[in-house]
Amino acid sequence: MPPDSEPAGIFGEDHYYSVIFRGNGDAVVNLKAIFTNTEEATMSAITLHVPKGEVQDIVAYQIIKEPRCLRYGTTSVSPSPGIIEDRYDPPECIQYDNPDYYGYTYSNNTKYKKATVNTEGDTISIILPEGVSPEMSSSYILYYRSKAYTQKNWAGAYAYTFETLKTESLIRNLQVGISTDSNLMLKDASSDVNYAVDNTAISELKTAPALNSAGMTTQAFDRYYQQIGQGTIIKNASSLQPLDTFTVEGAYAKSIWQLQAKTIAIVSVIVIIVLVAIGFGLYKLFKYLKKKTVRTPSTEAHVGTHTILWMIGGSFGSSILTAGYTVFLFIVMNFISGYYYIGYEYNLLVSLFILILSLAIYPLCLFVPSIIMGVKKGLWWGVGTFAMTIAWLMVYLFLVFGFLVLTRMNNSYPRPTPYIYGTSDSAAPVNLEAK
Repeated sequence: MPPDSEPAGIFGEDHYYSVIFRGNGDAVVNLKAIFTNTEEATMSAITLHVPKGEVQDIVAYQIIKEPRCLRYGTTSVSPSPGIIEDRYDPPECIQYDNPDYYGYTYSNNTKYKKATVNTEGDTISIILPEGVSPEMSSSYILYYRSKAYTQKNWAGAYAYTFETLKTESLIRNLQVGISTDSNLMLKDASSDVNYAVDNTAISELKTAPALNSAGMTTQAFDRYYQQIGQGTIIKNASSLQPLDTFTVEGAYAKSIWQLQAKTIAIVSVIVIIVLVAIGFGLYKLFKYLKKKTVRTPSTEAHVGTHTILWMIGGSFGSSILTAGYTVFLFIVMNFISGYYYIGYEYNLLVSLFILILSLAIYPLCLFVPSIIMGVKKGLWWGVGTFAMTIAWLMVYLFLVFGFLVLTRMNNSYPRPTPYIYGTSDSAAPVNLEAK
């Protein structure tokens, strides 16, 4: 937060977006912009440009903050005729500071005045109710809806490409918060909780009387104003030149299966290819063994289906033992490192012991069934059993990888930001509803 009286707006505006995507593909956009008039004349209008598509239901408001008192005069006690107690006169402010729009100071007298919005082509013009004097700061809110940011794919999920509005000024800081309706899921989100902006304040001010003349002060709009920029997914940019835009891409859907349809398809194709390769290799191996084996009536039955079933069963059992010991090892190591801390030296000793034990168990699980098969049925049957064991382990690996991608085992959660940062007695943090 810049110090008091620092001309932060000289280096550009601050823009905050909260975008809420709906199940029908609509995008509800809330923009909060803070700017400083660096021109020599009073600023009475803001010009923005829409980079793609059309926008509708456009509403804009200018934020008017009261000046802050920097220094009070001395208090006085005035005698009142006929009254024993003296009357206490409150101190009078003798020095004011300009309103701070860039910082987070809270003001009980913040007002919101509805602005006139004109659209022509891709240009949005906001006529400010109160002009901004040179070197003075101000802020405005722009609300609109658009269908141009989403596209539905074959699986029923929506791919979105949100692009910020163009402005003819420098943008110092830009923040975009992405969220969805409560029944939808965002791809690459770290939590299922949506910290969305409550748009009920917009409806409240639409129907409020005499907005253009005196403005209006509401706690609902205070919360709405401070929450803009938050979302389940938050992206940031800085130092944007005039007419530059910032793009955020992603996807959302009603279910995890729709959202991860592409990943599921890729994993399924890989598993099918592995299984086909295993089957083709077994076919070639069986064909080769049939040529090399001397067939007699006593050995014919052993080289046929019975031997193949033993090879499949032995390789599957070997892979299960290997995978099971790996899971057991993972659980034990987590238990030792996280919940049974007994000192660095003892942990190192236990880890070395487990390593030595694993050097004996892994070869036992991987090679013993193949060796037994090779001794009983021949060298190539043993090689085939080992190859099938590795193939089973690859299938397990792909399944685990697909499960982790679908569930995204991430324990980090976004933290909502309180909308009041002052020290006033009436200040209280906002309880952001998990939608």
